[in-house]
Amino acid sequence: MGTIGEFLETYEKESTRYGYASALYLFFDAIYRLRLRERAAKDGKPIKRVTPELREQYEIYARQYLSESRDHAQDIVTFSKAGNGQTKSIKSAQSTIIEWMDFHGITIEHRERKIIKTKTPKRYKISKSVALTLERIRTILHHADARMKGVIYVLLASGLRIGEVVSIQLGDFEEIEGGIGKLFIRDSKTGREIMALITPEATRAVKEWLKIRTKYIHEKCVAEHLRMDDGHLFPFCRAAVELTFRNILQRAGFVNPDGSMQHHIHQFRAYHSSQLKLRVHPEIVEYLIGGHSGSIAAVYRKYTFEQVLEAYRDGMDALYVEVDPVIKKKYDEQVGEIKNLRTSQEHQGENMRTILRTLDEYQSQLTRLRREKDELVYRMNLVEKRVDNLVAGNSKGK
Repeated sequence: MGTIGEFLETYEKESTRYGYASALYLFFDAIYRLRLRERAAKDGKPIKRVTPELREQYEIYARQYLSESRDHAQDIVTFSKAGNGQTKSIKSAQSTIIEWMDFHGITIEHRERKIIKTKTPKRYKISKSVALTLERIRTILHHADARMKGVIYVLLASGLRIGEVVSIQLGDFEEIEGGIGKLFIRDSKTGREIMALITPEATRAVKEWLKIRTKYIHEKCVAEHLRMDDGHLFPFCRAAVELTFRNILQRAGFVNPDGSMQHHIHQFRAYHSSQLKLRVHPEIVEYLIGGHSGSIAAVYRKYTFEQVLEAYRDGMDALYVEVDPVIKKKYDEQVGEIKNLRTSQEHQGENMRTILRTLDEYQSQLTRLRREKDELVYRMNLVEKRVDNLVAGNSKGK
């Protein structure tokens, strides 16, 4: 299998193996000045994917590297300075190289790691991606079919990664109270099971997709193995979704002069996070989107589903697409004020009815007391007359 292959097989996800292999190939290119992919170029353009033949050549140089006596820390520094990548990408590749070395018994000491960190070039470039605004999202959705609308709405409303969205099973989608959708992701990037929520708007888009899902699969997927229903909510691979998204961007005219796309599909996750954090505590947002947090807070925080749902409900207005979030918020505030006024009026009406009932009771009591008074006066008059008669009779007897 080879020194690189053995190392890559320790990782389950294909995307991880692909990224790690690319970092190692770049490392050997820099150390041995191989330029293997340039030599295998066609029409003057270096190939992007490494062929089995090139993979074997890299394995040869990897075995050679392990057999030599080298200053491994200095090699990592040499690699770091060789390209023109950004610092974040360089550090990610450094971690892969150090792990590969450690896998083969080469230890990079703490002191050496500090030297590598110090000598790593500082390159921070402003992203060329255009800001993903609400208007641009609407334009993208205008050029999307029911399948891609479902995918995009879920990405926006949940903050999930595209790989996680295409891994959702049909049975892991559920509509709950108020039209909010609940998704259960069994295979997240971080390896954890994730529970995600989507807006009623996204729920409607998913339900519209489900109406034509079977028909779409049979009509659009020509190959027999692609026509089979594997039980996924979106039964398409990540590459197919990303290719379709590029086609949508081209139809929308979101292409740079050099032919590169102005947006990438991971921007929907960033949009979700930035918008929701304006309304909801950032820790709740990270909890919802299944972030990379490994802090002790991530271990001990245990939110109930009701707490998460309430927080999401409070902030989901910021994720709406069909209605402007600001207008939606003002509308909801006005509706809330109307409800409060109605409630207040109902309370006032009930209070007034209570007062009237009390007045009626007082009136009844007053009428009864008047009758009792009149009765007492009448009886007192009778007693007085009898007393007068008795006094008069006694006077005559004398």
